[in-house]
Amino acid sequence: MPKIAFNNQNLASINVKKATWYSDSSKRAVRGLRLMAGATKKTWYLNRREGGKVRQVKLGTFPEMNVERARMTANGTTFAPAADQPEATLQDHLDAYIEHRREAGKLAAGTERDYRDLFRRHAPDWLEAPLVALTTYAVEERFNSLRDRPGVANKLVTVLRCVNKYATRHDELKRDPTSAVTALHTLRPRRVRCEDLEIVMCDVLAVSNPVKRAAWQLLLHTGLRSTNLRTMEWNAVDLNEGTMRVDRLKNGEARTFPLSDHSVALFESVRRYDDTFCLPSFKRPGPIDHLDALPHCNQHDMRRWFTSVAAQAGIERDVRMWLRGDVTREAAIDHYNFNIATREAANAISLRLNDVSGFSGT
Repeated sequence: MPKIAFNNQNLASINVKKATWYSDSSKRAVRGLRLMAGATKKTWYLNRREGGKVRQVKLGTFPEMNVERARMTANGTTFAPAADQPEATLQDHLDAYIEHRREAGKLAAGTERDYRDLFRRHAPDWLEAPLVALTTYAVEERFNSLRDRPGVANKLVTVLRCVNKYATRHDELKRDPTSAVTALHTLRPRRVRCEDLEIVMCDVLAVSNPVKRAAWQLLLHTGLRSTNLRTMEWNAVDLNEGTMRVDRLKNGEARTFPLSDHSVALFESVRRYDDTFCLPSFKRPGPIDHLDALPHCNQHDMRRWFTSVAAQAGIERDVRMWLRGDVTREAAIDHYNFNIATREAANAISLRLNDVSGFSGT
């Protein structure tokens, strides 16, 4: 945690793009007083250990609450709970976690609704129970009951694990009720077969919305994750050079990818619809927000087909991973420093995809 002398001038000069916590290095520092600076606002928090637990409370925002007022408020804050105060429920901890992620600029409104709906639909009895009372047996039992819906099971346990981790940092729960579930990402892996691509392409061509139809095909021919592709802007695409740039992949890297001739044609087919976003929504300003699953596939299957067909086309493993936006071995990065992102590789994959799917148009 970086330190800075808390005064109004220093704090006003802080300019960060992502949430950063600061502590006070001045002689008048108040124990536990912290400032979380984000891209849009700065918030005062107070952390103190009382009764064996670390408590956190939000005091206000800067500059509405200046440094002097924040120190006075922190000095007058008590954390001693009433003797009959009930344990915080999972709902309380979920609200605190969502607020923290939202203020850090890391939680979209749609994701927040998704988190809340997830517990309301599949674990409503947990929300009103104290988090400390949630047992590993109960979590494992609920996880197993959702085996026929692996995506929901994985998400429920993953979000609960994040909420518990956040609560542990502040209230020292010292236990993880999700520890009994160890195979989150190996539950009923989905199989995709290359011979199904012809059927899938029929589903894609039946999509009436031209932007979403192009989006499905671009997912297949680039191997990128849906979020990176759906939010692509024209200033990141060079149709003349046949490249597109993603400033932040899931692994945190920025990367410029080669586009096959087929992908360039797909981008050109949607060029007339919007000046900012490559794949715009027809219902509201901005990019398309989702792609509904098709009868025989979902958007994540496209990455699997891209990888499988690339292997059939003779593309080396590290090149396939690089083109998908994944992390490659350091040795591979050095070895392919100049030619790992070639249009020849992208074209070879697209040609093979079109051959397997029986489709060669846009």
